[in-house]
Amino acid sequence: MVPLLLIIALLSVTGTFVESASNKTVCDEEPSNDQCNQYGCVQQPCSILCGQSSPYDRCTQQCNSSTCNSMVCTSSVNSCLQECPSGGICKSFGCDANDCNQKCKGGDCGVMMCASSSNCEQIDGSVMICHSKSCRQVCGSGKKCNMTCSSDVQNRCIQRCLGECFYQCDIQPVEKCQLECVSGNCTKIESPTSPKPTSKATDKPTTSKATDKGIGARQMGVLVSVAFSLMFAFVAFV
Repeated sequence: MVPLLLIIALLSVTGTFVESASNKTVCDEEPSNDQCNQYGCVQQPCSILCGQSSPYDRCTQQCNSSTCNSMVCTSSVNSCLQECPSGGICKSFGCDANDCNQKCKGGDCGVMMCASSSNCEQIDGSVMICHSKSCRQVCGSGKKCNMTCSSDVQNRCIQRCLGECFYQCDIQPVEKCQLECVSGNCTKIESPTSPKPTSKATDKPTTSKATDKGIGARQMGVLVSVAFSLMFAFVAFV
């Protein structure tokens, strides 16, 4: 009975350590002026979280030579800087702070998302999804970037492109959507909320004619059958 309890206790402790290692919430330096700096993690992969346990005025998150499943700043943070330098693997960025700044600085970057923040600026990420009040993406030369602004955006949605860019803006009015194609190759993707073009008037007569032609052929066949029946009846009577 004692060995069994000992095994259970060891498994519980091990599970706790694994969980704490995979979710990093501590600061790598003593917070000064309500600022928390986090630089990757020793045990990988990990998720770097800021502002969950304690609110900070500013969080700096850098996935340095690490594999980071996610970097997250919560709404308790006023401003957040998230960076993925060369050597880092950043599968996702998530920012709910008041002011968000996300940068892919040579690392392997996945989806960058800003939620209910006031302002979100993202640089050189392959995929950006923005629900903030204001969104801006800068895509540098030689980069391939996708930007989607949801209908939650209130003020503006800007993509400044010097590389290969895909841009979708779901907000109204459309004047708030700005695609600045400086020197790149830009593709504007139609928003699913945009009004769809109606069918052309010239298409309807074509369908209508085809239908009328089919009905006319059937009517002609009936008339021919009736005529032959009358002829046979007349010959048999004579």
